[in-house]
Amino acid sequence: MGAAKRKRDVQVNFRVSPEKLALIEQKMSQLSKLS
Repeated sequence: MGAAKRKRDVQVNFRVSPEKLALIEQKMSQLSKLS
């Protein structure tokens, strides 16, 4: 993994619609700004 070691090594792999994916990415970026 090296220097870019993340806290959580879980890969989320499930099918979503493009709309849901955009929503998830939006939430993810909000969460990453908080932490």
